[in-house]
Amino acid sequence: MRNLATTSLAVLGLLGSVALAVAEPNGRSSGSGGPSVQDPSNQTVIFHYVPTGPAGNECLDAWTGGCKLRHAPPAPAFASGSISVPGIVANGAVFAQLYWVVLADTQLPPTETLNGVLLTRVAIGPITPSPCWAETGAYAYRADVTGLLVPGVNTLSGFPDSGAFNVSPESEGATLVVVHHANAVDKEIIVTAGNDLIALGPGVTTASLALPVASADGIGAELALIGADGQTAEDECYWNGVALDGGDAWLGIDPGPGVGYWDTLEFGVFTAAPNTVSSSTLPPTLDCINWVGTVLKVKNGGCETVPVQPRTWGQTKDLYR
Repeated sequence: MRNLATTSLAVLGLLGSVALAVAEPNGRSSGSGGPSVQDPSNQTVIFHYVPTGPAGNECLDAWTGGCKLRHAPPAPAFASGSISVPGIVANGAVFAQLYWVVLADTQLPPTETLNGVLLTRVAIGPITPSPCWAETGAYAYRADVTGLLVPGVNTLSGFPDSGAFNVSPESEGATLVVVHHANAVDKEIIVTAGNDLIALGPGVTTASLALPVASADGIGAELALIGADGQTAEDECYWNGVALDGGDAWLGIDPGPGVGYWDTLEFGVFTAAPNTVSSSTLPPTLDCINWVGTVLKVKNGGCETVPVQPRTWGQTKDLYR
């Protein structure tokens, strides 16, 4: 997990007209100039659990894991991969979503499977222009996979991929987000989904997402951002205006058999209103990103499990382990 950096958010002083991004072989935008724009994210909350205290807590935690898929075998035609899920996560799942992004010239019929089961796509956010690649659009999806998970290896297959850069289609990668019963912790959990294109020209230079945290300020939390592309070009993620990395947070370093254009980023943060996360493209090389999901897990204390009733001084007392 990455540590919270101490540098402050630098205000982008870019002025001038907006130039449309042009796809280059490395996927970077060749446009230059343009205004510094901070726009609200189009991500919306799809899951929010707030612990209710000892009388009603459910002992929930959340887990994320990703896989890069671009050009992964058996491409051309389709890409495959896998995500390993811990047993406690798979066996205790109460909410599970798979996120992925396909770059394509037109929307393709659903062919994606998890553990051999065809997924029911849910389109998230708008269809954006491609993040500085030649394809016409970036199609972001999620699917409910709550009943499909198994402990250990979970197999992804049927993700459309030409096997060639700038040739439609290309599947960037996939990430599992799983809310599950935990043994000893209870956390406030917020999960969002959408499709924010962060790129000079067709997108915005900064997308900002306010999370409706119910827990008290100053509590430690874990923050995860899910997104596509992640070239070695300048970008940054921020929490309440403070930079979380050293100028290139999106690196495309999720595991998997594909080429590195997918990230499931994790950071340690502290809650402090307004609890806003944002992502920006930075000069001079200006990375291009599809940010499609966010997970925040806020510490909320321990859990009560099944009570035992030992006899003490001739009386029965309820003790919780």
